[in-house]
Amino acid sequence: GTAWMVWKGRLDYIARGRQISYSSREQGPDLTAAMEMLLASDVPRKAEIDAFRIRIAEKDESEGPRGARWYPESGYLAVRRENWFASSKISSRRWISTEKTNNENLKGYYLSDGLLSVRTGGEEWDRIFPLWDWTALPGITAVPGELPGVPFPYYGKSRKAVGLSDNSDGLTGFDYRSRKQRGLKTTFFIDDAIILTGSDLRSRLAKPLRTSFAQRHADGREPVREQAGEWLAIRFGESSWYFPAEAGEELHAAVEKRTGSWNELCREESAEKINGEVFTLTQEHGSLKGGRKAGYTAVMFPAGSGDPENMPEIVSRNSAVHAVSYREKAAVLFYKASAIEIGGVRISSTGTGAVIVDLKTGEPTVVSGPVKISTLTR
Repeated sequence: GTAWMVWKGRLDYIARGRQISYSSREQGPDLTAAMEMLLASDVPRKAEIDAFRIRIAEKDESEGPRGARWYPESGYLAVRRENWFASSKISSRRWISTEKTNNENLKGYYLSDGLLSVRTGGEEWDRIFPLWDWTALPGITAVPGELPGVPFPYYGKSRKAVGLSDNSDGLTGFDYRSRKQRGLKTTFFIDDAIILTGSDLRSRLAKPLRTSFAQRHADGREPVREQAGEWLAIRFGESSWYFPAEAGEELHAAVEKRTGSWNELCREESAEKINGEVFTLTQEHGSLKGGRKAGYTAVMFPAGSGDPENMPEIVSRNSAVHAVSYREKAAVLFYKASAIEIGGVRISSTGTGAVIVDLKTGEPTVVSGPVKISTLTR
């Protein structure tokens, strides 16, 4: 299982919880030492363990796992492609979302609220945590600047949290419940694309709500904003994001100067100030008090420019179902009983559930919950 979480020698930050608040542990445990201890013992599958050790030491992912793996006891999905890694963490009443112990992880309240980790080179988040705006973690929706303290233990509040994978592609989704905010948030991973959909976002606070898509080291680069057919494209480094053109005025893509210290995350750490430049990409929803609802759609290509003429289709993004279609696959998450037709296939559910369908055959590749599928006349 751990092999799926390591990319270019680094254990996924999302999988490490409060340990990321220590500067000395920020790049993760010494996994090569652990592998060597196992190899010195009488354990099975030594060839696999040694191959894993070499991959970690050489930061070489050419022979690593490929595809997607869902961890149902943790609310965690890992996705590995030839040239990028991504993971998603969602919250639920079934799982401890995050933790604060020994004055560690003082800003980690939102670490499980749809957090999205995306890496290509592996160093995008190295030593960035003191510089982060912890109310703008990639993938989350929150009130800017309002960071609650982390209770212990902190279980999520979602009653509808779903994840699945068919070994190749996957999805996560949950009914977001954080303080006085609500909404439905889904992340789909199909082929070379990551598709994020949000609907029914609402708040009882007279304060603006914001969804964040990226927060990483700028490394001397600036984002490029351009029209791409019916989409608005934001390009930064090797990655590209696409948004519906009508979202343009709500999007904020910029490089910002930041200052912080490890002591703000963990009281045992140094209060010495660290400076840096951070690229952020967010969508500002404004105040939603009074019954107004908001949503979002974003398509990310972690290691490519994407093709505006062959983009994923957002089939549905409403209070009942989020569904997308791309590369002859459909992925659907039902938040309540509903039915939908995609590519000659009728998909229905009597409650919360999810499915990925091969549109070439009309057959599901993986199903979760009370979902039924029938092929229509083609």
